[in-house]
Amino acid sequence: MKANYGIFISPKGVHENINSVGWSLIIWVVCGVFSALGAYCYAELGTFIRSSGGDYAYVLAAFGPLMGFLRMWIECIIVRPCTITAVAMTFATYILRPFYPDCELPFLAPQLLAAGCIILLAQVNTISVRAVTWVQNFFTIAKLLALTLIIVTGAVLLIQGGPYRESFHNAFEWPEVTAGQIALAFYSGLWAYNGWNYLNFITEELINPTRNLPLAIGISFLSYLNPDLGTPIPAVLFTAFLSLCYLLLSDNIYTLINYVQIVNWLAIGVATAGLIWLRKKQPVEKYPRPLKVNIIFPWLFLLGCALLVLFPMIQAPKDTAIGIGIMLTGLPVYLLCVHWQGKFKFIDNLMDQCTVFAQKLLLVVPEKKEI
Repeated sequence: MKANYGIFISPKGVHENINSVGWSLIIWVVCGVFSALGAYCYAELGTFIRSSGGDYAYVLAAFGPLMGFLRMWIECIIVRPCTITAVAMTFATYILRPFYPDCELPFLAPQLLAAGCIILLAQVNTISVRAVTWVQNFFTIAKLLALTLIIVTGAVLLIQGGPYRESFHNAFEWPEVTAGQIALAFYSGLWAYNGWNYLNFITEELINPTRNLPLAIGISFLSYLNPDLGTPIPAVLFTAFLSLCYLLLSDNIYTLINYVQIVNWLAIGVATAGLIWLRKKQPVEKYPRPLKVNIIFPWLFLLGCALLVLFPMIQAPKDTAIGIGIMLTGLPVYLLCVHWQGKFKFIDNLMDQCTVFAQKLLLVVPEKKEI
């Protein structure tokens, strides 16, 4: 079971953009159906392409190494660290708000507390796998208890009546909103459903993935491990560093969500287009699928992904430009370090020196090169 942190962030973002209780509830339902539709499409990809890596493996198989590299670049450089920043900012805001109930929070206070949380959790993740497990279990229980408290409190206040019911007067009257605002409301709503596309990350390790994939939740990245602690220190420190950088880029949680969602849905849309392309490139008649979805579902989901990318370009062009700009920084990295590998000796030597330095500094397992 995944108790998603997004549920504590998303409701405000949905309501602020749509400005209607009734239509906010409809958006929540549509977000759930849309996420289920995406998971259904990914189930075919996961049972047909049984390589670990999730979206990366599917985009790589359909469109080649450049698109596959950009998909993983998006995940490592934008989605993961920016998500951590948004969650840390939310945690910091909730912690500080009781001390300043009737006024704005002090300047830089949420950012400083969020930075402290990121550094602390990075330290925990580098010290002990067991400690990380305990921390995850503790916060999972805390999230479930908090959700239960919110639901029970809301139900009691609604039953008591009074001013709390006024929000439901003319609840389904159509608000004056733009298509871009609706898309941004969907961004916040879909943020709470985040994680369904990670089900396929460990397909290769699953026994009978056709049966077990819908039940499996896992995220698998290859990284250097400290031989004594068994923790991926370089990956943790790099992700923490990027998360701190995003704190400098913006202190608005919903702006951070926009950065993530714009490129994330672009990447998910490309993976879904890969499903449709593979149906043509590798037809079912010659390459049978253990699970085959009706072709209309990928097309509907791809259309939804396209709308989620296009409409926010009008409503939030700056956020869109920043998100896509960060994504495109992967192009020169791919060309220099992958496509043209071996052509520029000084770059290869620099990469080797950085690798050796990181291995010595962080006491990680040295890489093994096949002979």
